Amino acid sequence: MTGNNRRMRWSLILSVAIAATACGDDGSTPVNDARAPVPDARTNDGPIDAAPAAPCTGCVICASQNDDNQFVDGESVSGDRWIAMKFRMTLTRNVRHVQVFTGEVSGASTMRIYSNSGAPEQPDTMIGFGTFNMGQFNGWQGAAMDVPVSVNANTDHWIAWFALDGAQSPRAPMGMAVTFRESTDDGANWSAESASTLKYRIYCDP
Repeated sequence: MTGNNRRMRWSLILSVAIAATACGDDGSTPVNDARAPVPDARTNDGPIDAAPAAPCTGCVICASQNDDNQFVDGESVSGDRWIAMKFRMTLTRNVRHVQVFTGEVSGASTMRIYSNSGAPEQPDTMIGFGTFNMGQFNGWQGAAMDVPVSVNANTDHWIAWFALDGAQSPRAPMGMAVTFRESTDDGANWSAESASTLKYRIYCDP
């Protein structure tokens, strides 16, 4: 074979090798081609309302209303005040932690549990409390009870949250109506009974 023939043969082999590198065996675009689509990372996102992480070891939700993550953004509490929400449980439990959905301001706050008076029905005797520091993020915030509070089944009680002026209102855009009252004098007097789609979670011993 002459020198010219050898050069032509190696040139042909090199051309074939380059073509094989640029395409798959079937002529398709190789997987490392920059034009190949990138998988959408959002397919690995968790659901918006995944089961909430318990704020206390071993505790479970024992009462709640409108406890997803939907809320009326931009609606705030006007002036420092206590917002008391009526609740009842189907089993007698020890309450350990109480939460509402709020944010926008930071500062010291308190959660209380009250028994229910007769007529009119309103918060009566405080039977438990816990303090916490509110944060500005909008989310579930609350306090562990100073000591676990025994709450009887099928009996009305009240949780009361000390809402700071400007705090995000704990209200859902739609859902179950919650009976509530408000106080601006530390519970000495309560407003007339009202109802709204308020959001709370109560955690108990299992």
